[in-house]
Amino acid sequence: MNDGNPITETDDPVDPLDELLVAYLDGELSPTEAEGVERKLATSEEVRRRLHQLESSAEMLVSYLPRAAPTQAFTQLTVTLAAQVAEQELTQELKQEQLRRGGWWLGGALLAAGSLGIGYYATWNYLQAPNEQLKRDLPVIRHFDEYRTADSVEFLRKLHAEGLFGEEIEDAL
Repeated sequence: MNDGNPITETDDPVDPLDELLVAYLDGELSPTEAEGVERKLATSEEVRRRLHQLESSAEMLVSYLPRAAPTQAFTQLTVTLAAQVAEQELTQELKQEQLRRGGWWLGGALLAAGSLGIGYYATWNYLQAPNEQLKRDLPVIRHFDEYRTADSVEFLRKLHAEGLFGEEIEDAL
């Protein structure tokens, strides 16, 4: 039944090789299948010739058919989707920027708190140093009147050697 249309249906089955090559040209094959077609192309002149014929036919068909102009609705939908994607990306970037700023603030606050802690500890140790010296000198201070009456340091060392001062003075001498 030929109604004047150059493209008519026939009862002829489609050649499996042509079907495979068309799928290859359209990028519809898996990587494994595409690799198999490429091996056939590398080894068979007939398969290369048939692929070239199919490519030529497809190019002629594309050039023969009129190009469809996008409708207003399609254009509107595309612009709307593009705007939504851009808005989502902008929102994501703003959130990331806020997180980065928050991280800097948190880092700065931790650094300031650490600096204050170290400063407090250093000041406390510095102010406690004279008191520590007084604690170490306390046994000597308690017996200061007795030491003033001694004639010499050597005399005090002899008394200490005799065990007359007790344990609290041992560190002082």
